[in-house]
Amino acid sequence: MAMMKKMMIFCALGALTLLSSCDRSGGDTPVVEDPEINISIGEVLVAAEGGEYEVPFEILRSREGGDVVAVPSSEWITESVCADGVVVFEVSENLQTSERRASVILTYSYGEDRKTEASFEVVQEAAPASDMDWDIVIDASYSDAVYLSDKDGVMDVRMVFTDMEVSADGKVTPPGAMLYVEALMPLDEMGGLYVGEYSMKDPLLNEAGTVYAGQVVDYGGTPVTLGTYVVTVDENSVQNTLLVVDGTMRIQETEGAYWIVCEFVTEDGLRLRSSYSGSLTVRNVPGPFSTLTGDYTLDLSNAVGTAKYFADLYGTGGANWFIELKPSDGNTGDGLNIDLVCEARDFTDGISAGTYTAAPGDSPVPGEYLRGTMDTYGLYGTVYMGEYSYGYPDAYAPAVSGNLEVVRNQDGTYTLRFSFTDDKGHVWDGRWTGTLEMSNSRP
Repeated sequence: MAMMKKMMIFCALGALTLLSSCDRSGGDTPVVEDPEINISIGEVLVAAEGGEYEVPFEILRSREGGDVVAVPSSEWITESVCADGVVVFEVSENLQTSERRASVILTYSYGEDRKTEASFEVVQEAAPASDMDWDIVIDASYSDAVYLSDKDGVMDVRMVFTDMEVSADGKVTPPGAMLYVEALMPLDEMGGLYVGEYSMKDPLLNEAGTVYAGQVVDYGGTPVTLGTYVVTVDENSVQNTLLVVDGTMRIQETEGAYWIVCEFVTEDGLRLRSSYSGSLTVRNVPGPFSTLTGDYTLDLSNAVGTAKYFADLYGTGGANWFIELKPSDGNTGDGLNIDLVCEARDFTDGISAGTYTAAPGDSPVPGEYLRGTMDTYGLYGTVYMGEYSYGYPDAYAPAVSGNLEVVRNQDGTYTLRFSFTDDKGHVWDGRWTGTLEMSNSRP
């Protein structure tokens, strides 16, 4: 961010005086005037790069115990604090090519629910026009954002921006371009975007403010484009896909809307600038997704079990097993998936007996199970499934806490006893004994 600028506007602060006057009717009862807030300036001009600014004020005829606070009318003015006769406020950088205005309202409270107000305007200069020659410019009129997954409180989001007209069924009218951006930001169940600057970092760091570079991967013999890339479409609907390999994205929030500017470089050296201003919400962010409305005991009387071995899949020193209990006929009764890591590391050792607890993150260690999650593609980890229809569950609940007990019986069968709590606070429990059909997925 540009270097912070600080401006102090001085004014003569007179002594605080309690004024009184005689009653005009001729009586001797003094009339005490109400307090006032005196601000020496009505408008503050702020540079486009923003920074920290100060404006002095004066409380005339102050009252004992009185208190003054400053509240900005827009979110691009932050950290407004009143102290020692000065209001200090922070202004975010203006990325728009037009000036913007907001006000800072000072409220002085005193007595029993008494208050008085005053305000000044903040006018921020427009961002300077760039003299860079951009190869691709997208003044986006349409945007979308969809949740892909999350890990340790950070969500993966796919965003799209285009300057082409988009119909209700998602079709675009060329010519124009579509920019796809895959980014990491803090998990927000309300679908809010992370405000700040994004750059291309290693995705394995799982750090908010990361933009994924574009890449093409082979998916079952079919090339699939992932990450951040742009698709240009000419008047004949001929498409050209360009991978983005460097650059930044900046997101600001102003009065309930976002201002998003992307400045990227493609793998063949083309410079791209995309800008969008308007509302945007990340779709399909999973909040609590349990369908349970109360505590529940699973009916596993018709369930058969399988267990797949994945060796040290999580790299935590144990063996990962995925246990699946499903109705034998595909529909009758309930089902259960368990993703755990046990002490015994070899496939031939089977699943270690003991009590398993919820892993705090996404990499369970020996003696832990992976908590249940759901995203656009399905259910993962340790989850209940029920109310099957044609082999697919219509009811489900994650295990976010609770214990699983694994017992190895002398006849070679396993007993699973569990009591879990879902993401709505409901307890779901049960017991199953039977033979687990085991397979080695890491021979």
